[in-house]
Amino acid sequence: MKLLTEHDAGTRTMLRSGEQFTIQLAENATTGYQWVLTVVDTSCLRLVQDGFVPRGEEGAVGAEGQRSFTFEAVRPGTTTLDLRYYQPWEGEASAARQLRYTVEVVE
Repeated sequence: MKLLTEHDAGTRTMLRSGEQFTIQLAENATTGYQWVLTVVDTSCLRLVQDGFVPRGEEGAVGAEGQRSFTFEAVRPGTTTLDLRYYQPWEGEASAARQLRYTVEVVE
């Protein structure tokens, strides 16, 4: 399984149908900021899992962790995944970061 990080944003990832990949990003949920998937084209990708794993002592105030989005390639095509790091209740104006990944699924 391929692992993509923030450094892979802006690049193109190629997969075969049936393969999975994970985007893993640093997140500090205690600040209210979180990574949110804002665009996903389900015609060629399927979101399998979206989860947060804290680093260190679970629930510690100010503790950072990792947000992971796992996808499965379901059919050939090209799509982009847009992710925003923001406080959802504050809306788009609170976006501190935005990342885009391009994924191409081949047979």
